[in-house]
Order: sequence, then C-alpha cells, then structure tokens
Amino acid sequence: MSLSKRGLSFFLLLAVVTALGLIALPLRASEAKERQAVKTLAQRASSASQSPALVGPLVLVQNSPDQNANLKASLLGSLFLPQLSGSPFLTPNLVNPSVIRVVGTTLQAGQNGTVNIELDSQGNENALGFSLNFDQTKLIYVSATRGTDSLNAGATMNVNASGASSGRLGIAIGLPAPQTFAAGTRQIAVITFAVSPSASGSTVIEYGNSPIFPEVADADANTLSATYTPGTINITPAPSPVPTLTSITPSSAIAGGSAFTITVNGTGFVAGSVVRLGGSDRLTTFISSTQLSAQITATDIQSAGSTPVTVFNPAPGGGTSGSLSLAINNPVPTLTSLSPASTLAGGPAFTLTVDGSGFSANSVVRFNGTDRVTTFVNSTQLSAQITAGDISTVSNPNITVFNPAPQMQSSLM
Repeated sequence: MSLSKRGLSFFLLLAVVTALGLIALPLRASEAKERQAVKTLAQRASSASQSPALVGPLVLVQNSPDQNANLKASLLGSLFLPQLSGSPFLTPNLVNPSVIRVVGTTLQAGQNGTVNIELDSQGNENALGFSLNFDQTKLIYVSATRGTDSLNAGATMNVNASGASSGRLGIAIGLPAPQTFAAGTRQIAVITFAVSPSASGSTVIEYGNSPIFPEVADADANTLSATYTPGTINITPAPSPVPTLTSITPSSAIAGGSAFTITVNGTGFVAGSVVRLGGSDRLTTFISSTQLSAQITATDIQSAGSTPVTVFNPAPGGGTSGSLSLAINNPVPTLTSLSPASTLAGGPAFTLTVDGSGFSANSVVRFNGTDRVTTFVNSTQLSAQITAGDISTVSNPNITVFNPAPQMQSSLM
C-alpha cells in the first residue's frame, strides 16, 4: 500500500473515533448508528492491501519514514466500545461505580451517637460531594468530622449545615490533586447526632440533592459513576433511672375503708414506672418525672397494719426505689346503742349487741374496762358475751369498744 493510501485510512479512522467520543466519552443514545459507522470503517480498513487486522484495543498503524517499521498507538476505544457482532473490536472493561454508603447502626434515645459514611473506592476518586436527608424529630445534627481515611489522606471537608434544622446536611470532601483514595472501603466522614429522648423504632438516613448535589470526580475533574446507599438507624429506648421516693399522700388509711388514689412524689419517674404496694403492681398513672398516682383497692386496706410503697422502673436500666410505709390504721370506734340497754341484777348471762361505727375484726367490747368475748359482725355492729357475774349486783357499768394498734382508740357508751 502506498503511504498516501495508508495515511488516508489513518485519518479517516481517527476522525470517526473522535466523532464517536471514544477518546473521553461513553456511547450515548445514538450508539446504534455509531456502531454501524464503526463497523463500516472496520470493513474498509480490513479491505486495504497489506493492512494489519485490528484486534482488541484499537491500534492505529502507519508506515515509518523508511517504510520498514510499524509504530502502534493504542486508544481508549476498548474501554467504551461494546462488542459488535462481526466487529474486529473486543468487549470493553467498564469500571465499577463508586459507592457512598450510610452505615446502619443502633443509637440510644436521649444520647449522642455517631453515624459513619463510607466510600467503596475504585481507586480513582479525588473529590466527592453529597447531601444527607434525616428525620429531625428523631435525630438532631451536632457535628461532622473527617473519617479515618479522609483524615489520613489529608482530605479537606466542607460542611453545609444551613438546612440541618430541617433534616438536610451537605458534605464535600476533596484530596489534593492528583491524589486519589486508595481502592477499597474507606471511612470518609463521621456524623454526630443527638437522639431525641422520645425517639424510638428506626429511621432512615437517605441522600438528597440539596444543599450539595451528589457527585464524584477524579483528579482531572471528570465526573465518575457513583451509587448512594441509605442506611437504617435503629433507636433503643433511653435507660431508665433508679427512682427515688420522697413522700406519699395520703400516708395513712383506715382499715376497712374504701378504695382511694395515692399520690407518689419523688424523682426519676418514667412513662413505664409502676407503683407497687407490698410488692404488687397497682394501676399507675404517669404525671411527670417527679409524680405518679396509683389506685389502692379496698382489699389492700382491709386489715390494719403497715404496707411498703415502692416505685419500679423497667429495663433498660431502671430498678426499684426505696420504700415508704402506708399506715393502715384501725378507725376510732363510736357507739350509738346497746341491745338490751338494761337487765336485772342477778340475772343470767346474755349476749349484748353493740351498734356504732369504725368497728374492725380486731375490735373488743369491754365491760367496765375488762375485755369480753367479742364477735365482729360488721363495721357497724359487734356482739359480746356478758357473764352473770357482770350483773350480779345493781350497777351502771361502762360499756366501751376498743380498737387495737395501729391507731389504738376506745369509745365510751
């Protein structure tokens, strides 16, 4: 082949390669037509006399000045050009995209926690930018710092927190040119959030377009392919404190009385706090971190005594407070009538019925200050055995009712 014909083939091929963007750009929407043009050009090149076959990476051959040596120049065609049926070109090696990932983690309500941002580097990333979208009712932005690999590489990081109160945060990270991140998984940023004390469940940190548009570039400022992977943040409840008690109202009740509401004052109460009476849970209402109320049943105070009141906070953390005593006192008895109200001196023994109020199972009828065998009928009636000796002579004896401690009292009729 003459030099002019071989030179013409070279320039025609170079013109088509340049027009198709094989030097710097991948194929676009018109790749079907471009493929046909390349195939036609290849056929023409192969039909020229003494033209070498084109195989693998595109090789341009031209005669040396002495026409005895061939110089070969390799282009980037094999990186971008797909395999064509019957084409002399090979299938390209497409570069995997960079991956910028929010690393999912678990944070605790009411505490500060960190979220890592990682880059799955292909080894050609020089600068990158992205924006994070998060639920500001659960996560409150605190700060952003360079990750270990960004710090070690001497990267510069700029943070745009102008939209943080609305759940948007922009991050831009760049290395000095022509430096790039080493291939592999790299920690590029660490974001610190304060987790709302009331937060629970989970939340997702996603990527957005504002305030910094997502982009990855190489050292020549060429945009690289990248994917952005969101991360799920699980939130565990804040640990409950150990509660303390300072007072209860009322601090005492009357044995045999009606159900009532007790108010418990102290510190460290949470929504799950439970008031316990004698170690048993009672229906509890959370009022504030310093006050609870609980329902005390009539059965709880059926008998006189002293019962401990405590507050229990559930896990995580939590525990049982010290106790305060609820005094269950016998009532002060009162007498309203006796039956019979009189009897004959020297008569036989008989049963005296005593009516009144504030009687309990431990109440005792006394004849002239001496206990008599007593039967508890109800809180308003007792019966007692009066002996023949009690009425052997004419007298006007004192009949009283005694309630034992606590709240020891007696009544007089």
